[in-house]
Amino acid sequence: MDEHTLRVLEFDKVLDKLSRCCASEAGADAARALRPLVDPIVIRRRLALTAELATLHALDEPLTLAGLRDLSPHLRMARVDGATLEGKALFDVAVSLRAARMARDQVKKLELELPLLRELMKRFHLLPTLERSLLTSVDADGSVLDEASPALHALRQRRRGLEWGIQDKMERMMRSSELSEALQDQFVTKREGRWVLPVRSTHRAQVSGIVHDRSDTGNTVFVEPEVVVEMGNQVRDVETKERVEVNRVLRELTVAVGRAADTIEADHALLLELDVLEAQARLSRDYSLVSPEVDGEAWLDWREARHPVLIFNGRAAVPLDLRVGQDYRTLVITGPNTGGKTVTLKTAGLLVLMAQSGIPIPAAAGSRFGVFRAVHCDVGDEQSIEQSLSTFSSHLTRIVRILAACDRATLVLLDELGAGTDPAEGGALGQAILETLHEREARSVVTTHLSDLKILAHSRAGMANASVQFDAVSLRPTFQLVLGIPGNSNALLIAERLGVEKGILERARKYLGQGRLDLEELIRDLNAKRSELEAERGAVAHARAEVSHLEKQIQEELARWKGRKQEIYREARTEAEDFLKEARREVHAVLEELRSRPKEHKERASEVAGKVGERLAGIGEKVDRFAAAAGAPPRPAAPKPEELKPGARVFVRSMNCEGEVLETLPKKGRVRVGSGEFRIEVDLADVELSTGKRRDGAGRPAGAGSGSSGGGGGGAGSARSAPKFVPSRRGGKVESRLHLLGKRVEPALRELAQYLDSAALTGLAEVQVVHGYGTGAMERAVTEFLKKHPLVEKFRQGEPSEGGGGVTVVTLSGGGR
Repeated sequence: MDEHTLRVLEFDKVLDKLSRCCASEAGADAARALRPLVDPIVIRRRLALTAELATLHALDEPLTLAGLRDLSPHLRMARVDGATLEGKALFDVAVSLRAARMARDQVKKLELELPLLRELMKRFHLLPTLERSLLTSVDADGSVLDEASPALHALRQRRRGLEWGIQDKMERMMRSSELSEALQDQFVTKREGRWVLPVRSTHRAQVSGIVHDRSDTGNTVFVEPEVVVEMGNQVRDVETKERVEVNRVLRELTVAVGRAADTIEADHALLLELDVLEAQARLSRDYSLVSPEVDGEAWLDWREARHPVLIFNGRAAVPLDLRVGQDYRTLVITGPNTGGKTVTLKTAGLLVLMAQSGIPIPAAAGSRFGVFRAVHCDVGDEQSIEQSLSTFSSHLTRIVRILAACDRATLVLLDELGAGTDPAEGGALGQAILETLHEREARSVVTTHLSDLKILAHSRAGMANASVQFDAVSLRPTFQLVLGIPGNSNALLIAERLGVEKGILERARKYLGQGRLDLEELIRDLNAKRSELEAERGAVAHARAEVSHLEKQIQEELARWKGRKQEIYREARTEAEDFLKEARREVHAVLEELRSRPKEHKERASEVAGKVGERLAGIGEKVDRFAAAAGAPPRPAAPKPEELKPGARVFVRSMNCEGEVLETLPKKGRVRVGSGEFRIEVDLADVELSTGKRRDGAGRPAGAGSGSSGGGGGGAGSARSAPKFVPSRRGGKVESRLHLLGKRVEPALRELAQYLDSAALTGLAEVQVVHGYGTGAMERAVTEFLKKHPLVEKFRQGEPSEGGGGVTVVTLSGGGR
């Protein structure tokens, strides 16, 4: 793609807009350096990567790439023997290393389908040791930190101690009555790196020491008192050693950067590519851009395309459909001046340049194209005074170069072909040029006013006409492109509407010739019939829309009546859940009572378990009534006593837990079950033989449906909707770690509530909630939730070994006792 084409089609303005969406200045420079590609595989990959990054933007999880700088001069210097980088340059390298690591970690934690992004992240080499050394040695302003080396830390501690001692002595001097009149001000300051006191010139003799400076007025001298001169000398000595140590640290870090320069350069280039792709995703989101399909070579099918520079500037752009390269390879666009011909031409070419650079385009979904090896254009008035070229000569010079370079993989855009000279000669030359382009199989889009070219496009196979429309009533262009019909210049019509004398118009028509008038009339008739057809098509579409709307209303009404049963069920289930929540609170109260009185545990266990069982049985009866009212399936039949042998695994519906049969009591119709540290006695109807399958929060086997159509029985379990969280049970215990990564806040909090209930019931004292870093929204929501939860005694951020800030560790009230 030659630079002339990029400039004339305003590709630089697109790149400038893209650069302003980059997170770093280095990324912005990379965006401005983008150029169209010709490899369809690479183009598809860039467009697909942009789409994957747009997914992260939709989830408010964009990559963090801010602060990247151009590392080229730093790495070039680091490769030179004996060179020493400044602290700021080393910090720039550290920022790049940290950004690469954080980007890879962020993508790794996401539970999303991002195949290309994950593949790209594998290309990072990462240098965590060097990153850590740099970040603990230099800060953002380039200063070398105390932690850079033990020697530097000791030297700075020594210097600070000496300076503190000097200031302490000088402040005591200021407070002495002997010097109260001698001092100009009550403060200690520095001159030429030495600590001094501001002394009145008239009282200089009262303060023995060294004068290091005078005020502009001469009224004040800055004196280093004699009593601190030796300490000041020691400070200078320590500062000299400190500078030597700082230079040693910088040199050592420079050598480390130089050794890894190739790796750093490769990772940094990948970061800049990511920054540009991130900018494309941001631009795509802000302006509703789409990624076109890439298939084959040298064709385009833009649907509802808009000129990107217009929409970036907030101006209205009429969508247009434009095709070339399949049914026909040459398109001739005609119509009045200022009707949008040139904008159409530029839109066609600019969208090709954007798409082949991997940038989404302002068009409708379904837009497609085949890759062009080159795009050549001659657009606008390019006359050159310096080269003594007229408009016509300038156009022709450019066309000569295009004809020499074009082939079947080329897109050629010519504005006002044949203009700027005698119309007859211009028409003849325009036909010859158009035929030559067509014979060389170039894909061409041409604008013109010349009738000869309209006729050629109509009569020649593989060519087609198109026109920009003109409103004959308002005398304004509509900027709509119509394929298949040539356009009129409408000069005589405009002249008539503007009041030109009829006699002049009649003479003009005679000079124009009958054939030309017939052609203009034919075109007007075609446009009128097209308008009629469009109106009829609109009426049919409106009627279809009304029918569709009525059909939708009928379907919705039918669904509303069919859904009445489900609505009743939902209402009943809501009330049932309220009863279950009440029961759960009482269960926890009982458990707390058990745990708080360990000596009486055995004596009170039976009594407390009986209370729990009686209360839950009462709640279960109420739930059954609500479920029956909703038409829910009945509770499954209780197992036979002979099936409940000691040691058999069963599921207790009212407690939503599994346990082991200890003893059956057939006469009472009850069974004793052990679950963890508890022993409970429940009705036979409240248990079912365990299948070994995991169960959801409502006590149903995992995967069972909910509502009236789902399996899983009556009672407490059937009346509750299935929560999304399914506790993973190993030996009857709940996992001590809950993962919420990649989930939305509301369902995640519902899952957390169920999890904390299950953890408390099984006696866990401490659990971990993994929410990740991201934007912090999930962490804040979890924190607020835990503050109000009755089972939470306290919580804290995880230690580095536990997952750091991405994990919250929760201590449950009374847990584990």
